[in-house]
Amino acid sequence: AFLSYFLMLFLIALGIFYVLGYSFVVWGTIIVVGLFYYFFGIMDSSWFVLMGTLVPENQRGKYFSKRNRKLQFFGMIAMIISAYLLDVSTKYGSIVGQVTTYTVFCFCFLFFMSFLFRLKSIQLLKKQYEPRIKIKKKERRSFRRFLKEIRRTHFGNFAFYYAIFKFSIAIASPFFVVYILNELKFSYTLFVLTNVSIILFNVLFFPIIGKIADNYGNIALTR
Repeated sequence: AFLSYFLMLFLIALGIFYVLGYSFVVWGTIIVVGLFYYFFGIMDSSWFVLMGTLVPENQRGKYFSKRNRKLQFFGMIAMIISAYLLDVSTKYGSIVGQVTTYTVFCFCFLFFMSFLFRLKSIQLLKKQYEPRIKIKKKERRSFRRFLKEIRRTHFGNFAFYYAIFKFSIAIASPFFVVYILNELKFSYTLFVLTNVSIILFNVLFFPIIGKIADNYGNIALTR
């Protein structure tokens, strides 16, 4: 977990190198972001497995709906503040004729603040109870065996579906942001407000979704 968030410091360094005119920044950013999502994906999957053992099955929908409401509410506040800071830095940079420099340094400041808050979250995560999981020898599956049986098991079908789903989002989402900012000429504030509308919808309907998941199962929601 710490390694994935430590990569944020590399993003700050790359931002400084970009202002200084180094040419390797683009490829460096791609590598750092790729590593970040790689380690984050490992950590995120492990965390959901852990929470699945701690939260009773008939209360998971209720618990995760409450958790996600609080998470997205504070995330929405952070997004609005970040967008305001970016717009202020961009406008001030345009006045002095250094838009790129001021915008990049504002991003560096936001990455650094994110890094500090993540360090605090790691301290809190260490206090979380972690039960020991005993896996019987006959229940163990190697990765090679998992790939061979991927289309013959329910878990394999779900993993295949989820991988394709996330892969398609990963391809489209970066271009969507560029399209909104460069082609439609959205300001950072307007772009964030567009995302905030989605968050508000989630916050309002998460309790209902949680009850449906507990009563009818998650597959009913997916369908």
